[in-house]
Amino acid sequence: MKEEKDTITTDEPKSGAFETLGRTFETGAYRDTEEGKFDYEGFLSPLVIQEFGRYMNKHRLQSNGVMRDSDNWQKGISKEVYMKSLWRHMHDLWMEQRGYESRDGIDEALGGLLFNCMGYWYEILKEKEGKYYGTSASSSVGPRQDPQFNYRMGR
Repeated sequence: MKEEKDTITTDEPKSGAFETLGRTFETGAYRDTEEGKFDYEGFLSPLVIQEFGRYMNKHRLQSNGVMRDSDNWQKGISKEVYMKSLWRHMHDLWMEQRGYESRDGIDEALGGLLFNCMGYWYEILKEKEGKYYGTSASSSVGPRQDPQFNYRMGR
């Protein structure tokens, strides 16, 4: 990876010169700073994401033998269903924490907790900002067209 350094760069658009703080790479490429942007790479662990992916893929197979789409849960599941499942998985984790055997082990408990927390939160976000998730009669503005959405999403 090429070394980068913060520099003051002067751009000269047609309207006149202005200064911006950015990063210039040895290759000459220029990028804005990362200041104020979400650091997903730092917030998340690739090990946890990998195990969560395994958990989710395992649970795509339905009892009727049909494989559901990976994003099937985003079609909507009630918060009540998420909460009941979350408590079952929490109980499993608690059992493991106390040295007892749970239904399916600690990895299943943690995967289930993460899934149900994410699903519950997703349903809350849809309620709060429904116009940003799918279609809404109240707005024709899409997520990438709304600066407030982009700000909240770290764009």
